Amino acid sequence: MILVTGSTGRIGRPLVWELVRRRVAVRALVHGSANRSLLPAKGLQVLVGDLRHQATVNTAVAGVDRVFVLSPVGPDLVVKETALIRACERHGVARVVKLSALQASPDWPVPAPRWHGEVEEVLRQSGMAWTMLRPNFFLQTLVGGFLPPIGPAGELAVPAGEVRISMVDTRDIAAVAACVLTEDGHPRAAYELTGPRALSFADVASALVAASGRQVHYVTIAPERESDRLRGAGVPPALIEQRMQVLQSYREAGPSGYPAKVTTTVKDITGTAPRTLEAFAAESWPRLLDVRHS
Repeated sequence: MILVTGSTGRIGRPLVWELVRRRVAVRALVHGSANRSLLPAKGLQVLVGDLRHQATVNTAVAGVDRVFVLSPVGPDLVVKETALIRACERHGVARVVKLSALQASPDWPVPAPRWHGEVEEVLRQSGMAWTMLRPNFFLQTLVGGFLPPIGPAGELAVPAGEVRISMVDTRDIAAVAACVLTEDGHPRAAYELTGPRALSFADVASALVAASGRQVHYVTIAPERESDRLRGAGVPPALIEQRMQVLQSYREAGPSGYPAKVTTTVKDITGTAPRTLEAFAAESWPRLLDVRHS
């Protein structure tokens, strides 16, 4: 049986659906009973609980042989995921697949990759077989509040300079995870997952034009302007700081730096090419644009 944590999120949900489609025994950990409606009605076990509670962790891993480790990014990520990994060791779990991040390292200056890097070290030192999945920036993040509202003036304003990012669709990450969890092989591997090409935010604007017919243009802005917008929107200070550090890291890397790295891993493992920005924009442009002004 496979345990999937983070099972109702942007990666966990399509992963659970794919595992059920493959007729694999699945246990999905969800944070609230209302989230149950996001998952298949049949073909899986659902456990309502919280990784912050040891009783939940012990119940979740009992009787499973493979675990997909995913939890929301935050200051408690290391504590939660370390507790889960320790429970996996105690209960004899054979394989752990961890959702990590590009550039994950305990020494990385940006919080999220640093936290993931710390958990990776814990997993490496365990006696279990492990695989790390290190995706780049999610395409779905574009509709998750990362971008400011694009109003009638069509201004896509981001303090990103000329950075290029090989953005990846979370459904492709889930497809890789499904393969790694159900196939032989992949031991002690760290896979970097990217989209098919490195994209600028000008490319994002162009894709929105093609998808919607509206005029959209990218402008790079001062970081302070974005910080002010986020504070005005009520975003917690810790999240603002993390986002601004990510954007600073991107700007410092430049157009050909680490965010622009492109790998063929998605196709190598799944046999299917990763989804493109253009395909994602065609599906999602009403959420990317303020359609009230259309």
